[in-house]
Amino acid sequence: MSDQKPNVDLHVEEYTDQHSGRTYDVYHIGGEINEKHGATTRGPLTCTSCSKTHIYKWQNNDRWIVFSCPICNAISAWWEECYSDEEEEQ
Repeated sequence: MSDQKPNVDLHVEEYTDQHSGRTYDVYHIGGEINEKHGATTRGPLTCTSCSKTHIYKWQNNDRWIVFSCPICNAISAWWEECYSDEEEEQ
């Protein structure tokens, strides 16, 4: 098993909330987001090492979200829940 951390490229974009006027950084997981290659999600993710929460944006092409904390540089992974409007068959 390798002890090397995966290389997680973070591209930072400044975002201004239209309602509050607050400006904050959005960290793009895996580099710049290409809207042409599918839907994207933006939301808060919490570092499993230092417990700091930051706003991230990622492509919806994988259910595992691997990201690097901009504060402590730890690598964290989260499983993105997918919800369906269809009722489960019983």
